[in-house]
Amino acid sequence: CIFNLHGLLSSSPTTNMLSLYLAKRKLKPTVFSVVSPYINMESINLEEYMKKRRRLHGLDRREKRLRYLGEVKVAESMPNEIEQVFTLHDRHWKFKLDTSNFTNEEHKNFYRSLVNISEEAPMQARVESLYLDNEMLAFSYVLMCRGRHIGYVIGHDDDYGLYGPGTILDKEQIANSPKKSIKKFDFSIGYEP
Repeated sequence: CIFNLHGLLSSSPTTNMLSLYLAKRKLKPTVFSVVSPYINMESINLEEYMKKRRRLHGLDRREKRLRYLGEVKVAESMPNEIEQVFTLHDRHWKFKLDTSNFTNEEHKNFYRSLVNISEEAPMQARVESLYLDNEMLAFSYVLMCRGRHIGYVIGHDDDYGLYGPGTILDKEQIANSPKKSIKKFDFSIGYEP
């Protein structure tokens, strides 16, 4: 019997209850898990955390150099910008093996539909992007559900790879998470079921 408990945290009480249940019935479970880094926003001091990250990978210098080129902003992309996201993703993966199916036609329709779900729904898909002079340099296709930010697909313009646009976008998303009532910032591994 196989149980696919996608999204279950190994630290949750449910994991222990399932293990005890199986042990009582003298069943020996085999567990395969995927390590997915996340930040518990309620257990960290955001200001101290961000201060340490600014020095990581020379991020502060990269941001400064990028700002020298023009106006840099991070914003939620509008649903009509999804085609730009697909184009950027295709360019980024042009010479690499992409197994995500993120940009095949069937999947494109699915991801377009998710982005257009109303804001009243408990689960929402959003595209957050980094722009330089209103040109999209990086994007993060994220799922938001009950205070959890789950990174699904990320990509950036390889012409600007030197500046680390994806890392800058991640930093900005983390910094803005309290404004969006995010309790868990899940980086995920992407392309999950």
